[in-house]
Amino acid sequence: MSGLGSVLVVESTPEIQYFIEAVLRETGREVVIAPSADEARALIESGATVDLALLALLLADRDGRAVLREFREDPRTAHLPVVMMACSPDPGLRTECFSLGATAFLEKPLDAESLLAEVRFRLHRVDEAEGDSHRDPRTGLLNRAGILAALSALDPDEEATVAVLELDAFRSVSDRFGWATAARILESVAVGLGEAASDDTEVGSWSGAEFAILFPGRAAAAALPDVERLLELIRASPVPGPDGEDFHITASVGVTDRSGLQAIGETDLLAGAQKGLSAARRNGGNQWVCTGTDHPEPEPLQVLVAEDDEITATLLIHRLTREGMGVRHFSNGRDAYAAALEFRPALAILDVKMPGMDGFELLQRLRKSPNYSRTPIILLTSMGSEADIVRGFDLGADDYILKPFSPTELMARVRRLLGSRAVGGKA
Repeated sequence: MSGLGSVLVVESTPEIQYFIEAVLRETGREVVIAPSADEARALIESGATVDLALLALLLADRDGRAVLREFREDPRTAHLPVVMMACSPDPGLRTECFSLGATAFLEKPLDAESLLAEVRFRLHRVDEAEGDSHRDPRTGLLNRAGILAALSALDPDEEATVAVLELDAFRSVSDRFGWATAARILESVAVGLGEAASDDTEVGSWSGAEFAILFPGRAAAAALPDVERLLELIRASPVPGPDGEDFHITASVGVTDRSGLQAIGETDLLAGAQKGLSAARRNGGNQWVCTGTDHPEPEPLQVLVAEDDEITATLLIHRLTREGMGVRHFSNGRDAYAAALEFRPALAILDVKMPGMDGFELLQRLRKSPNYSRTPIILLTSMGSEADIVRGFDLGADDYILKPFSPTELMARVRRLLGSRAVGGKA
């Protein structure tokens, strides 16, 4: 992008908008304020030149992570430096934002000196020469936008196989060594996968520790030897730790082809592969699972859903069961708590506002139980309820989902939390 572009500020709070605009006058760049995700999207659609984006994690109309994901899927913004802004976020959320493609993170309340220094540094590093908008310039792999474009370009009349590979227990690696070391490991693995892939194969970085591998013209049976070869490459490659000690990591892979699907669109192939990945992780990781075959399926993970709104509950149940999970649903907090004492779900999703017992009280009671001390818990709350989110984290929530939400965003949160839990002992 050109160095004459503007700084886009996606922030819903007027006081913070004014503060950022005042501080960034010293950069000499135009500062464009987008109070909502929709307005930010409209600006990009208009063809405006943007060199840097400051993006709030919590917006009036969207979750900032959803906006970040959309930026990375759009060739026009795939390489745009994005600095996330949030109020004391949970470390897991910070890691997730980095894994989705955030360039840096600033904590609210913003400090004028730190804000100005970060923006000047990021603008200084903007490359004035435009590169391939579908590829990561550091690794040469397809980026998220490139993967979607490659999927769309698959010949609908030919065989095609898609695999989604994820490094096992990678969140624990990030927590232990820090994101800088985790990012170096990801880059090393990305380069290794790209160099080892067959000439007719496309490899791309999808999200965080996930990579998508496309096998045009091949059914799953013909692609699986290559999948196993890439898995063995990861197993056999030592990873240097920051303390000088090498360690090894493993990966799980989901594989699908068109023969195992009723629909054959590109999103169906990707969803089928991700379903196989979930099964591989539940089986213990360090393996592949091909959907549409007679590969043994494990018992489904159980999810506790406490939600009194019928429409929201129906959406949650439909999407979770579609992903192969079992759901126990309760329309009030008191019944959910009574049931929770009798079984241990892999994940709990709690609405903040419920009859009988609200989500905060239910969360607090669950966290006092030894059986729920480490169970991932997601809170459901309405747009603009930042106080609810802060209170939820204080009480022990692992993540939040803003209503209304998309099924894609729902499963991104669920996969992040269940993925780290399901294969926690493998890395």
